[in-house]
Amino acid sequence: MKILWVKDGKLGHEKQVEALLNEISKDVDTIITENVTKSFILEIIEFLSFGFIQTDKANLKEQNFDLIIGAGNKSFIRMANLAIIYRTTKIVSILCPNYFLRSRFDHICIPVHDNHKKIDSNKKITFEGSLSYVFDIDTKPDVSMIAIGGNNKHFHFDIDSLVNQINHIVYLYPNINWHIFNSRRTPEEMNIQLSKLTKNYKNIYFIDVDDSKSLDLFKKYIKEYLRYLVILFFGLLHGLGFALVLSDIGYRSADLFINLVSFNIGIEVAQISIVLVLYLLIALNFAKNKNYRIIIR
Repeated sequence: MKILWVKDGKLGHEKQVEALLNEISKDVDTIITENVTKSFILEIIEFLSFGFIQTDKANLKEQNFDLIIGAGNKSFIRMANLAIIYRTTKIVSILCPNYFLRSRFDHICIPVHDNHKKIDSNKKITFEGSLSYVFDIDTKPDVSMIAIGGNNKHFHFDIDSLVNQINHIVYLYPNINWHIFNSRRTPEEMNIQLSKLTKNYKNIYFIDVDDSKSLDLFKKYIKEYLRYLVILFFGLLHGLGFALVLSDIGYRSADLFINLVSFNIGIEVAQISIVLVLYLLIALNFAKNKNYRIIIR
């Protein structure tokens, strides 16, 4: 499937499209072409002129696409203009386009809270929250997360109610370590209340997006998971290097197990010997230096 992804440069929009394309790619072979929107004003002029005045699309006209997808107003206006060129291509929006653009889209994917908008029921596809990656991995039973957003036109952001709910759930599950993440839209008053909660509960960790200390805490948990991947990568790389050496030596397959064991024991003995020699020659003398602890740290 050939897909044209129209991007508007906004990370939140692109993450949602990327998540959907990732799921599509699991079931279908895809070739994805990315196209970044440039002049919003020129796109509007093209739309109002019904395509007679066109922006830079010469490189796209030579290609055939099965699907054109994007999110955000800048992407929507460009996709609506592309719909005139690609009349047989499916045009799909993530989030809701402007009323005057909707007729040019084959499918419109919207969150449930936009369900009140006037969209043809044959085009409309709804989803909860926002589109994101799904990770099918084991989780830690003693760690949970609470994500705090901010003011928006769809919901009333009641700080007192939210704080009471957090107090209640933390009280019900005192053995769980609660990690509370805010966002850049979270009101400062809410951030202050979350900071106070960390003083009242030892099992609450507030990760503030604008606080460097909180960022370090977040990085610590990221590193904890990445460490295993790094170990696995270098372990495979290390093993591949030795495998090439073994193939050059030309061991017989009949004695493969004995050869592998003896080879690995030899490598380990050599490594331990090198570390021991360096320890005796350098580390013992260096440890007596008064700056030893400062440098090691």
